This record gives sequence, structure tokens and C-alpha cells, in this order.
Amino acid sequence: MLKSVLVKIAKKSIEGGFRDVELNKRLYYEKHPYLKEQKATFVTIKKDDKLRGSIGSVATTDTLLDNLIYNAYNSAFNDLRFDSISEEEIEDIDIEVFVLTKPREIGYESLNDLKTIIKPNRSGAVVKKGSKMGVLFPQAWSEISSFDEFILTLCAKANISKDIIEEKPNIFVFEIENI
Repeated sequence: MLKSVLVKIAKKSIEGGFRDVELNKRLYYEKHPYLKEQKATFVTIKKDDKLRGSIGSVATTDTLLDNLIYNAYNSAFNDLRFDSISEEEIEDIDIEVFVLTKPREIGYESLNDLKTIIKPNRSGAVVKKGSKMGVLFPQAWSEISSFDEFILTLCAKANISKDIIEEKPNIFVFEIENI
């Protein structure tokens, strides 16, 4: 049930890009206290099974409701890989909303350590070395064929060496919450 509420909120946020839409936060908070929690979201928009926008947060200081409103709007209008969603497309898009667990830093000594912690099709990861950072959300596993490819892609996003053990960056893991 909460999943459908989150999708409805995301859609209203997107519709707000075209017209005045009332999104009564107080009422949402009363009906769904979970929306008051500090939670990060990831919003994906598809049309005809093709990606049209996808933006998310790994961590946030906002409420789930505010983070969702922000990411839904930005997924529709500010994902630079795609043209903005048009008003005519609103009824034809599919919106997916994911709520993420808080990232936790993991300790590791070897690639095998990472393999036991980062779970295919379930874990997302953040790699950070100095000012460089890369993120892969759990959905990335659908386009990645192996753990090694996941790590290589993650390092490439941060523009750090693929020799993760030599570089020894900080790694954080998060998952999608079941809602």
C-alpha cells in the first residue's frame, strides 16, 4: 500500500512541473507517519519500457516525503541524459520509487571480503577516495553480469584505479527497503 502512495506522490511532484498541484504534506504525514522519517529515495521513470529519467539520493537530511518530491521532479526534468518529460507523456509513464537504507561503511582487506558483503541484485555501493566518488544503485545489477564488472564500473564512476585493494577507497553499502 505504501508503494502506491509513494508513486502517487512522485506523479504529483512531476505534474507540478506543468500546473499548480496541491500536495498536502500535513495530510500525508498524518496518514503515513513513515513519510516523516529521514530516508533517501531513488526514482525511475520509464515510457514503453525505456528509461526516461532516473535520479536518486544515497543519503539525505530530508524527510522521505521531501526527498521523494525532489527526486521525482528531478528525474522527470533534470536528468541530463534525457529530454524533460512532456505534459503529454504524463499518462504514459511508469514511475518506480525505491526507498534506500542508510549507507554503512564496510571494512575489507580483499576482493573476497567485498564479495561476501556486496550482494548481487540487492546491494548498491558508494566508493569514495578523497574528493572522488562513484555510486551504483542496486538496479545496476540488471545491466551488470558479474561482481567484478560491478566493482570495475563503480571504480570507473569515481575515476579511480580498478585495483580497488591497492587504492583502498572507503566503500559504503546500502539496499532497497521492502515497503
